[in-house]
Amino acid sequence: MSLRTCFSRAALVVPILLFAPGPLAADPLAELRAVLRKAESGPPIRAQISVVSVRKSSDEGDGQRTTEEGSALAEHDAAGLRLSWTAQQIRADRQAEWRRAAKPDAPEQKSGGLGLLDARKATELLDSAEGLRLEIEGAKLVADKTEPRNGRPTRVLVLEPRDGLNARERKSLKSRDEVLKIWLDPTGQPVASERTAKLKFSRFLITFEVDLHETRTFARAGSRLYVSSSVEVSSGSGLGQTGETQKTFRVTPQR
Repeated sequence: MSLRTCFSRAALVVPILLFAPGPLAADPLAELRAVLRKAESGPPIRAQISVVSVRKSSDEGDGQRTTEEGSALAEHDAAGLRLSWTAQQIRADRQAEWRRAAKPDAPEQKSGGLGLLDARKATELLDSAEGLRLEIEGAKLVADKTEPRNGRPTRVLVLEPRDGLNARERKSLKSRDEVLKIWLDPTGQPVASERTAKLKFSRFLITFEVDLHETRTFARAGSRLYVSSSVEVSSGSGLGQTGETQKTFRVTPQR
């Protein structure tokens, strides 16, 4: 083989080597799923869950605001989930119902909070790993970057989640803008998340819009991942009416 031929072949091979793909990059979502699987149904947790709910509504300029507060003791372990309220909270809830019957438009509704927390929400708060894994199922990774958080650079995954709509809702959907951001610590554990969604629907010449915004801060109890605080804001408008509900949850572990 001539020297010229060797150089010619080398000239072809070198660019291929330079630009050939290296080992496949790690899949950030696969890594997160693996982390979440390890955190599912960890050691038992016993916590006080407090809830504050603020509802605002407006019908042609006539505004109304209602505030409710409550708390419950929640326990999640291998036997399942248990929610409990004290006898005092039950009495307070019944008294609130009497006040509501007398003055249905009263802006402040102090109660025992029996209707503010259900089993599904308590499970989402106390055993968050599987719920978060379901949330990223079918999602599209938009960015894997670093952002400042609490004064420190923190890795954040930016996702476009699946729409979660059924066929009928999807048929009425006109526009959708939805983003899920998940902040991770250096070991890949979720420390916070933020989800925003703006949806516009139209059906039978009636248009209505829905806005959602949820922020969560995660913590750990041993290997268990739970939500230490969460703020959910949902609003909608249509037919001249607007409404907004903000719910704030705080989870305080108990011994």
